[in-house]
Amino acid sequence: MALTRRRFIPLLIIFAASVLQAGYVLPETVPNVNPEPVKNAGVGGDFAAQAISDFLDEKLEYEISFLWFKKAATGSASFSREGDGYKAVLQAETRGFVGFVTGHRKHIYVSHMKFDPEKKKLRSYLFERFVTIRKREEKTLNWVDYKQRSFAWKDYKKGDLVDEGVEPIPKGVEYEDILSAYYNFRLGVFGPAERGRKFQVNTIPEKGESVIGVNITSEEEAEQSRKLFGSGYDEDLMHIKVRVPRVIFRSKKGEVDVWVGGRMRPVKGIVRDYIGFGDIRCALSGWDD
Repeated sequence: MALTRRRFIPLLIIFAASVLQAGYVLPETVPNVNPEPVKNAGVGGDFAAQAISDFLDEKLEYEISFLWFKKAATGSASFSREGDGYKAVLQAETRGFVGFVTGHRKHIYVSHMKFDPEKKKLRSYLFERFVTIRKREEKTLNWVDYKQRSFAWKDYKKGDLVDEGVEPIPKGVEYEDILSAYYNFRLGVFGPAERGRKFQVNTIPEKGESVIGVNITSEEEAEQSRKLFGSGYDEDLMHIKVRVPRVIFRSKKGEVDVWVGGRMRPVKGIVRDYIGFGDIRCALSGWDD
């Protein structure tokens, strides 16, 4: 399908969003978010309820750097209740001189979800994207309806509708947005978070690409990522290689490296070969529970 929606990198993690170097150094230390080794996730009624309870009111904050610009942008990820469901928000914005040059660009991603007790997972039914550059806003809305087995989208520019459509969801397929995928990963929906595991997640099709590939590297591979991570590396961190549809991060291959610590929180992330910016790095700078 031909889509006109454009997505700027969340500048973390997935966690730029999330995540979203040559020639400069990131902060010397990484906050101690890994007081205990990463534990394998598993799914079950009690586990899911406890995990979602842990997500509530959680807010992770990140500093983002690219090219020779250190701490050029800030980002955050949060999870909260919304009616009888939940809402996750991922946002990032440039600041200072870089903010001036880029028109104080701000990106907000919102996933509206409900917990399915039978599948023991969070199901996204509405995903929103807002991009503001100076006073110009772009908006994309995606709806997923599993009763009708369809997904729909609308794209707006400067308040005008520029693209819309509806397509069926293939039998047996469930679509994740970037935020529902992240929190369901922490819930253990895609299986245990074991080193050496590989799996795929279906996402809403983007220019012929509709799969997110996840590779939780082995201990040996994770150790080899120490140099890429930089200072503050901890052997208990879990290194995950993610491949997403290239259009999402506007990168050449859609490759993202993420390191997660305790409670599966992303500590650092790198979006590889972002077109025009090279590698974009984000580092956890603080959090609220």
